[in-house]
Amino acid sequence: SITLITIGISILLLISTLTDNINTQVMEFYKNAYRSDIRVTAYNMDRQKLRVLKRNKEIERIIPMMQTSFKIDEFNEKTISVQATEESLLSPNLVFNIPNEAELLKELQEGRNIILTKTLKRRYDLEIGQEITLPFKTQDRKYKIIGFMDTLQQNGECGLIASKYYKLDSRTQTYDILFVSTKPGTDNKALYSDLASYYGIIKEKIINGASTSSAAILPSLYIKS
Repeated sequence: SITLITIGISILLLISTLTDNINTQVMEFYKNAYRSDIRVTAYNMDRQKLRVLKRNKEIERIIPMMQTSFKIDEFNEKTISVQATEESLLSPNLVFNIPNEAELLKELQEGRNIILTKTLKRRYDLEIGQEITLPFKTQDRKYKIIGFMDTLQQNGECGLIASKYYKLDSRTQTYDILFVSTKPGTDNKALYSDLASYYGIIKEKIINGASTSSAAILPSLYIKS
C-alpha cells in the first residue's frame, strides 16, 4: 500500500510538472507572438473608425484582424479558429513561425488559400494541396492548404487566410481584433481608457505591463514583456 501511495504521488508530481511546462511554453508563445502594447477585441470596427483611431498621436501602428470559428467537416466537425489579415500587416508584428513566410503570405493573398498548424497536420494527416470547407453563414467555401505554421495559438487549432477572401465570403467589412503599438513614453492604461470611453468598442483589454480587465481571456498570456 505504501508502494501504491508512493507511485500515486509520483504520478501527481509528474502531471504537475508537465502542466507547468506546458503553461510556460504557452505563455512564452503569446509574449513573443503578439508584439503590440495593447490588444483589444472590437465591435463593429470598420475602416472609417479605424482611420480615425490611427490619427491618435500616441499610436504608432495598428494591426486589424478578423476572426471567427468554424466546424470543419474534414476534421470530424472539430471547431477551429480562423484569423484573417493582410500580408503587409502580419510580419514582423505577429509571429506564427511560418516556413518560407514571405512567399507563403504572398501566396495566401492570391486565392482561397489557408495556412494551418502543424498540430492539425499531424492529427488529420494533412498535405499541402488538400482542400477543407469553411462553412460561412451564407455559403460554404473550399480553401486550399498551402502550408503549415508552428504555433500554440488556440491550442494549435487555428488557421490563417487572407482578409480579402474572408470579407467576400463572410460578407462583412468589420474587424474583430486590434493589435496596437504605441509610441515610446505613452501611458498605455490612460490611452486605453480614452479609447474605450470615446469609441465604446472594446470588450477586453490587454495592456503592456498589466491586464486591467477581470473578464479578459488568458490575460497574462497577451502582455508584452
